[in-house]
Amino acid sequence: DRPGSEKDGENIKSLFTELHFDVIRKDNCTKQDMLNFLTEERDKVTWSDMECLILIIMSHGTDKGVLGVDEEVLELKQMTDLFNSDNCPGLNKKPRLVFVQACRGDKVEALSSGTAGIQVSDGEVTNSLKDLGLSDNNVSDAKATNIPQPAKTIHSAADFLIAFATPEGTPAY
Repeated sequence: DRPGSEKDGENIKSLFTELHFDVIRKDNCTKQDMLNFLTEERDKVTWSDMECLILIIMSHGTDKGVLGVDEEVLELKQMTDLFNSDNCPGLNKKPRLVFVQACRGDKVEALSSGTAGIQVSDGEVTNSLKDLGLSDNNVSDAKATNIPQPAKTIHSAADFLIAFATPEGTPAY
């Protein structure tokens, strides 16, 4: 049971429909149902005609992945691999956005009153980068000194943006 998720699903569908996306919603799936559904959708769409893929996953989860209604864990990589460029060449060089609303563990961070995490100033970040030998000019410096540049290749899992509702190892509320 995920109180409120029905309304969230309706709102997401309404939003993306208004944005002229083809929205396909699937609720209450087992692990195998999720894999079957995603594989069937991948295989029936002419991806070369599409501009992008947006996958929104709302479920319970663990540090290993998301749970089906059968409480079996489906790893996110299993889902995203279905849409990588090797398995879905029509999406090559096209954005694939994945949003995951699920717990990723049960580690709760204890914060003192009024504290919202660790704050770091821009100066500290800049100094840390300098300590690593990095500067804003590294790319131009390399080209100016004729340092050989690596050959450009495109990884089959390129063009994915994966956003989680919560940091690794923690619950989502």
